[in-house]
Amino acid sequence: MTKPASIAKPANGDIIDADVVNAAVQAAGMEEGAKPYDLGGIEDTNGEQPVGQQAYPFGDGFFNKDKELNAINATTSAIDGKKTWLDIVNSFGFNYYQEFTSNGTFNVPSGVKKIYVEAVGGGGGSAGARGSYVNVNGGGAGRDFTILLDVFSLSVTTIDIVIGAAGTAGTVAPTAGGKGGTTILTCKDSSASTIRTINCKGGIGSNTTTIGIDTVNGKGEDSIFAEGGACAVVQGAGVSGTLGSGGGSPRDDDGGGDAGSTGGAGKVIIYY
Repeated sequence: MTKPASIAKPANGDIIDADVVNAAVQAAGMEEGAKPYDLGGIEDTNGEQPVGQQAYPFGDGFFNKDKELNAINATTSAIDGKKTWLDIVNSFGFNYYQEFTSNGTFNVPSGVKKIYVEAVGGGGGSAGARGSYVNVNGGGAGRDFTILLDVFSLSVTTIDIVIGAAGTAGTVAPTAGGKGGTTILTCKDSSASTIRTINCKGGIGSNTTTIGIDTVNGKGEDSIFAEGGACAVVQGAGVSGTLGSGGGSPRDDDGGGDAGSTGGAGKVIIYY
């Protein structure tokens, strides 16, 4: 794609193409700014366009409310200062939000044209540990995505939500921790036809072969919503993950073995 000198100001209801935004960022010679979403772990199974082109992808693919991005002037492509993700979300004037920590359906309220979604898959569980003074790796966090979805242009009226299950804890055998479940959002129109399905995969469970881990690496991986479970520093299980984070490693001091901990089930928040 040819790098444009500027980005045309979008009209209400327009969908911004990630490639257009990025080309303007590159043309302005900036190292930070709008980037397409990292699609690793995100599957767009029904739409013809990649997820990034249905989003307003201001920033990196992993949500960070405090990350400062270069604000691009839509006419000149010059730097207009710094904005955070939260600044951008607030600029759309969302007044309400709905949280999902279990399966459910979001009904798009009358008059709402855009929604902002934060979601994460289930966190992975940690493996069991066996052997004197042994820790293992903590479980991985579920994959996450953040997206500003133009429900008006896409004719979305409902979103069915399946929350990814927590990864299971490894046993004292020892066995590996279980993988977290996939969080699924199915966007439908007024006739209940599926327009788009987005899958946010669960985190991996830790294995039993990486042992002798310190308390930093034994901690479960953080999710966008919660810190990972803490690694055990004395005999016993680590702390379970919450809201898509990974489970913390157990510690076995006497060779008898200790079970791992579970990951955290996924979560979805929709702002409107």
